[in-house]
Amino acid sequence: MSLIAELKRRKVVRVAVVYAATAFAVLQAADIMLPQMGVPEWALSLIVAFIMLGFPIALVLGWALELTPEGLRVTPSAAPNDAADGSSAPALLGKRTLAVAAGLLLLGVGLGAGWFLKPPAPPADPPALAERPVPAPATAPVAGIQSLPQDDPRPELAAAPARGVGVLPFTNLSPDPDNAFFASGVHEEVLTRLSLIPELRVISRTSMEKIAGDGLEVSEIGRRLGVSHVLEGSVRRAGDRVRVTVQLIEAATDQHIWADNFDRTLDDTFTIQSDIALAIAVQLEASLNPQLRASIEARPTENPAAYDLYLRAREESQVWRGAEGFRSMIALLEPAIELDPDFVAAKSLLVQAYGQMYRLDAGIQGAFDSKALALLTELRRRWPDRPESRLALAHYNRLVERNFELALAEFQALLAEQPNDVEIMGQVRTTLKWLGRHEEFLEVARRVLALDPESSLTWSEMLLALLFNGLGEEYLAMAEQARARFPEAPTYPWMLAVGKLVFHGDREAMLAYGRNRAEHRPTGVLEGFLSHSRFAEGDVDGALEVLASRRAQASGLEIAMLDATEAEYLRLAGRHDEAAAPAGRAFEAVRNWIDSGRPLPGGSDASWFANAAWVAALAGEREIAMDWQTRALAVPVTVPFEHIGRDFALAGAQRWLGDPDAAWALVESLAGEYTAFFSDGQLLGLQPYYDALFGEAAAYSAYMARLRAEWGR
Repeated sequence: MSLIAELKRRKVVRVAVVYAATAFAVLQAADIMLPQMGVPEWALSLIVAFIMLGFPIALVLGWALELTPEGLRVTPSAAPNDAADGSSAPALLGKRTLAVAAGLLLLGVGLGAGWFLKPPAPPADPPALAERPVPAPATAPVAGIQSLPQDDPRPELAAAPARGVGVLPFTNLSPDPDNAFFASGVHEEVLTRLSLIPELRVISRTSMEKIAGDGLEVSEIGRRLGVSHVLEGSVRRAGDRVRVTVQLIEAATDQHIWADNFDRTLDDTFTIQSDIALAIAVQLEASLNPQLRASIEARPTENPAAYDLYLRAREESQVWRGAEGFRSMIALLEPAIELDPDFVAAKSLLVQAYGQMYRLDAGIQGAFDSKALALLTELRRRWPDRPESRLALAHYNRLVERNFELALAEFQALLAEQPNDVEIMGQVRTTLKWLGRHEEFLEVARRVLALDPESSLTWSEMLLALLFNGLGEEYLAMAEQARARFPEAPTYPWMLAVGKLVFHGDREAMLAYGRNRAEHRPTGVLEGFLSHSRFAEGDVDGALEVLASRRAQASGLEIAMLDATEAEYLRLAGRHDEAAAPAGRAFEAVRNWIDSGRPLPGGSDASWFANAAWVAALAGEREIAMDWQTRALAVPVTVPFEHIGRDFALAGAQRWLGDPDAAWALVESLAGEYTAFFSDGQLLGLQPYYDALFGEAAAYSAYMARLRAEWGR
């Protein structure tokens, strides 16, 4: 009998087929279940090795034994007459049997050992990923804001990279370039899910987008951001199919430690995002409890069209465009929740957009606040414990109710659960700033800087925190760094000049900034110090020129405030006839606004009624000024920023109502409490301006005499 015939007789072929089918089913199940159970990736390799080792053993057992109704028994040898060569066949077949069995066993052991013991090779670069660009010279790296030599614009580096990841923006490889928003959305969702893992330090989207434009090698990115790993990815979307390619790179060695391609349908995009986050957690050995895993795997919606609209709205929110931007967001989010009425994340973002429109007074009175309240009420009723509902509540309290204490409590509770969420951390930072909790503001600003070190806004907020805490030398050093790091940003030359004025009484620095303001492209109220500086130099027309440049960019009540400031400069300079026209324009604009019953944007009614009283006093409308002053004092003020604005405006009203002593008393209380606004350096640097305002007050003269003696001026 031939060997093939004997294999068939002993049912070895059947055993091989059954074994292969069973092994395939086991591998498929393991591939799906093991990652969900948090089992390390090497476990799948171990299962493959055992299967390969077991294959020859199963064949040998299939050769030697057979299953009968009575149980297992040794398979009988073939009859002599079945042999092709007579009586010598059994002996020959026995030798052949032993040879085949030994060969199969050795082959299985060799393959299994080779699979299991082979050294890991770095995966090849996925074809969908573009070649990394040639590195450009590094500018300022990240990690802290310690003292530096004045000629070095870079903050000190962290001593060692933290266990964390920087996720570069995903490249859009879709045939339709309009799908860039989708690639951006996938990138942001991966970041969001990774930020849920407390053990990992995850760099913000803003900073990673900035880094991507600098053309750095991965090792330099890791050093600059202080992270151990960098993730690259690309997204290709065609019809209802999505392909996401990712690779995780160890920054210190530039070695690829994991890569994968995810080919799914459009409605399975969320699974891709969660799989990527979970795989990175495994690679970085982060622990995941069932609750955390469930949060990472959560699906925001089952409707791909609604998700598309939501991603477009999120993309709109990345760039501040005022009311226009929020209108665009609303136009995308409202149809999204019509497609999926249970889309909680979209409803939460819509509450925020409505609140911003109400704050900006960008629509019919009462429309946006009532819409925000109705949507928030539904969220709190149906999903009270969802983070999205609690975030909507915090934004509603901040934007509509202007209850910063309640907003802060909710933001802080969310941050405790999601300690790497830069967006929530930024809201905590801003709310602490408005509440005047300067030390906490500084602490959180430092935390945000660690996760968002490439953002100009992050640096600006950090500088404000230093300013409010009176940390002059650190402020000035960081402002110099910021100016070198963000040479195109118009903010930092102004902030540097302000710091020199506030902390050193250096008016010339502000005037020098003013001479280059066309180059610096200043905006809005940031030029207030400059106009005061020019007035203090005796250059009244120069101060009016600054106001004119600001007026060209202003609208609404801000124009009225600029008209009033122009009238004040002219009156302080003794040019009373010229002051009448701008004072009259400002008064009419403010009175018409108040009489219309419209809400006063940009702050509480207290600060706006105080400003209205100042405008009326400048225009000579004494009784109306006193009435509006009374109304300003009747409104409770709990936010320090509004307290500052209200009291300084009331000081101006008192000055033009003829009571300079009361006016200075208000300013002096602010000078002692809020260094950033009325520091001793600023009072000395702008003394001619303040002399014109409060020089008739004896207490002011005594205060300034003491300062000059202390500063040696």
